[in-house]
Amino acid sequence: MLCIDKFRSTGKQMSFIAVDAKTHDIITILPGNKNADIKDFFLNHYSKRQRDRVTRVVMNINTNITFGNDFHKTHLLIVLKAVPSVIKN
Repeated sequence: MLCIDKFRSTGKQMSFIAVDAKTHDIITILPGNKNADIKDFFLNHYSKRQRDRVTRVVMNINTNITFGNDFHKTHLLIVLKAVPSVIKN
C-alpha cells in the first residue's frame, strides 16, 4: 500500500511525499509536486514488476483546501498510471 500527499516544505514551496503504509518508511520526498516529476520518479526508480506489487494508493483529500491546481485528481491519476496494478484490485 502506497500513501501519497503533498505538504508545504519551505516557504510557499509544495513538495510531494510517498510512504510505505505497512512499514511507514518514506519512499521519497520530491522537492516539488509537478506531475511529470512524480511520474518520472516512479517509472525511473521502480520496475514494472515492483510497481505491480502495489495494491492500493491512499491519499488525504481535503476538500476545504485548493492549491491552485487539482492536486488530488491529477496526482492520483499520475500515480495510478505509474502503478497500474492498483486499478486491477
